[in-house]
Amino acid sequence: MIRKIVIIGPESTGKTILAEKLAEHFQTVWVLEYLREFFDLNKGVTEMDIPHIAETQLHHETEAEKKANQILFCDTDLLSTMVYNKIYFEKIPIWMEGLMLKRKADLYLLLNCEVAWVPDPQRDKPYEREHIFSLFEYELNKRNLPFVIISGSNYDERFRIACEQVETLLSNS
Repeated sequence: MIRKIVIIGPESTGKTILAEKLAEHFQTVWVLEYLREFFDLNKGVTEMDIPHIAETQLHHETEAEKKANQILFCDTDLLSTMVYNKIYFEKIPIWMEGLMLKRKADLYLLLNCEVAWVPDPQRDKPYEREHIFSLFEYELNKRNLPFVIISGSNYDERFRIACEQVETLLSNS
């Protein structure tokens, strides 16, 4: 059985770095956030693009599960797509809610905002990170999903805490 661990949180909190480092440390695979690739190729995202983005993200997760070694790390998942859909388009599609609950993770690592915001062409909400963090926390609690908050002012500290949480999950399996 493959355990799915999703790294989520506001922009520029180190999700991709953490997913990659955890996969390397636990000798398994990880799934990159497809939205970033789509954004780069299309120079943006519209509400009409969301079904394609969600479907492709799920396809990448399914393919990665076949190669995973006990754990699959995901740099975001449908819950993240839902939160950002709410932020940018002011709603969460009903179809996405049902699909997300069928594909929920064994553990969500919710990254807090203490690390410095690093600009890139896709990031546009540096002053809303705490609000976005609160939205993630609310949505996780609303669905009673298993999560821990990963805090720390540097990436090494966050990695250490995340490793401890993964080890705890594995030892309780």
